[in-house]
This record gives sequence, structure tokens and C-alpha cells, in this order.
Amino acid sequence: MNEAEPQRNIGRSILAVLAGMFVGIVLTLGTDIALHATRVFPPWGESMVGYDGALLLATIYRTIYGLLGTYITACLAPRRLCSMPWLAAS
Repeated sequence: MNEAEPQRNIGRSILAVLAGMFVGIVLTLGTDIALHATRVFPPWGESMVGYDGALLLATIYRTIYGLLGTYITACLAPRRLCSMPWLAAS
């Protein structure tokens, strides 16, 4: 094993975490934009008071997207798969 391989694994680990985070953020923002455009959510900048169902919906899809991002992180990580998803989730 040479010294370049640990550096490569660190780089791949960082990319795995960033990729998982990117997927979660893009999906969340895209869904938020779509829900605002279809008036499921109030217009941008207005209060969410009275939109309890929409807040529950947001909690559910953001949780699912977070789990998907964590799964992507685990799939892309070169090793120590159990520790990588927690980095992306935090």
C-alpha cells in the first residue's frame, strides 16, 4: 500500500458525503419550489401558520430525501460505510 491510496480514500469519502448532501438539498429545494408554485405552501416570505398539513408533508419528504442522501453517501464511500452516512446527516 502506498501513501497515495489513503489520500485517495479521504478524497472519495469527502466526495461521497458532498454527493449525498447535494442530492438531499437539490431534491428538497426542488420540491419546495414546486409546492410553492402549486400553492400547497404559501407564497415565499409569508408565514406558514395555518398550513399544518403542508408542514407535516414537508417533514415527511425532507426525512425521505435525507435518508436517500445518506444511502447515496454510504454507496459511494470507499470504506467505513457505517460512519460516512452520519457525517452527511449532521
